[in-house]
Amino acid sequence: MVDSLVDDGYIQNSYIERAFRSINRGWFYPDYAKNDAYNPSTAWRAKPTDPWPVHLSAPNIYATVMEALSFEKGQSFLNVGSGTGYLSSLCGCMIGMINQHFKEGVTSGSVFACTTRLVPGASGTKYK
Repeated sequence: MVDSLVDDGYIQNSYIERAFRSINRGWFYPDYAKNDAYNPSTAWRAKPTDPWPVHLSAPNIYATVMEALSFEKGQSFLNVGSGTGYLSSLCGCMIGMINQHFKEGVTSGSVFACTTRLVPGASGTKYK
């Protein structure tokens, strides 16, 4: 997936490439949907019956966002309505442990998804 994002020009910054290689997108998917995790242009949405009603945008969207934000170490990142925490984990790799992740519209399912899928230590995330 990352090779495709680089080859297609979505990822140009080597630090963003390293973040994408460090955070396994499959960690943020339920077991039944892991086959969809590594397509660079595929978004995913939980089934209505899933206990955690979240979505993930396509990786090329996340790469475009990260390239546009020009992250530097020590910056903070506020991600409102963040779904599974995948983008926050990617951004956390870029800016280090000083990172804030704010989840609005909290449901027990989305909190479960975030707390079980977020990579410990990758983003220094705080939940509110």
